[in-house]
Amino acid sequence: MIDAKVLQVNNTEIDVVRKNIKNIHLAVYPPNARVKISAPLSYDDETIRLFAVSKWAWIKDNIEIVKKQTRIPPKDYVSGESHYLFGKRYYFKLEEGKKNSIDIKGVNNIVMTVKSGTSREQKHLMMEKWYRTQLKKKILKLLPKWEEKTGLSVDDWHIKKMKTRWGTCNAKNKSIMFNTELAKYRPKNIEYVILHELTHLIEHTHNQIFVSNMEKYMPNWRQYRDELNKITFE
Repeated sequence: MIDAKVLQVNNTEIDVVRKNIKNIHLAVYPPNARVKISAPLSYDDETIRLFAVSKWAWIKDNIEIVKKQTRIPPKDYVSGESHYLFGKRYYFKLEEGKKNSIDIKGVNNIVMTVKSGTSREQKHLMMEKWYRTQLKKKILKLLPKWEEKTGLSVDDWHIKKMKTRWGTCNAKNKSIMFNTELAKYRPKNIEYVILHELTHLIEHTHNQIFVSNMEKYMPNWRQYRDELNKITFE
């Protein structure tokens, strides 16, 4: 069972979805900074309203962040486009061949070879899979480095396309989820996300304990956070 409605809180419309979940979740979605709350079926309107009010500073900050973000238009996967891998700009080339593949050729070319009749959506899925593979290789190198530095470690991690977050941490299961989009950004940005999520193993919120741990291991972490916050997801 799912119950959806719109609540007005401090002159802001909030999309509320009640469904069969245990915890309440809050997010601000690009490109229009729409606020959404997912809540358990047992939560009434007043409980959800009070939750929104208690999180109002966070909501305001994230609405402003989303509004200021640079919107990256979807790719058409045609020759001449610019694509990024780990912060470096590459020129995209589309070629026709007997099997589908993506390779880096030369200094700055990403070459996608596709069978005749391959649709844009199929090219997009190919690119997503390729980015996941590249990001997995990078995290396999970077995550152990930060686990050793901090003394914090996870039992499992995954890569998934997410709409609003660069990473998430499940402290109970000691697992981290990384956004596929990270493959497009600098290794330092990826390292920031790794440290951020590892820190959530010991502190769920972004309080002073969280900040102190971030500053201990990465004094300029805010720079890397702000670089990522300027970008909205495709």
